[in-house]
Amino acid sequence: MVNIINVLFVFLFSAVLVVFAFARIAAERYGKNVTVDALVVDKQRYTKTVYAHSSGAVKKTECNVTFLCSGKRKSFCVSEFSYSGYRINEKGKLTYKGSRLIDFK
Repeated sequence: MVNIINVLFVFLFSAVLVVFAFARIAAERYGKNVTVDALVVDKQRYTKTVYAHSSGAVKKTECNVTFLCSGKRKSFCVSEFSYSGYRINEKGKLTYKGSRLIDFK
């Protein structure tokens, strides 16, 4: 009897996690754009080596920009071209959807 209860508990807990995961994905994909006042507080550019079976080692550059909005820090991965346009301590309107940066003016 105890084993059945444990199995049911694990099954229900897993089902709840799956529902929350799908809800988060749906909110990010179909949710509304959010626009807030923001301040650029940090920029990071780093290069890492990625190994692919067919092409061997390839260097990949990733750029992140961190904003301070409503007392919280939000980081977004941006292109190298966009990265050069952001300035530390620059203020503006940040528009984003989930983890994707839409615009900063």
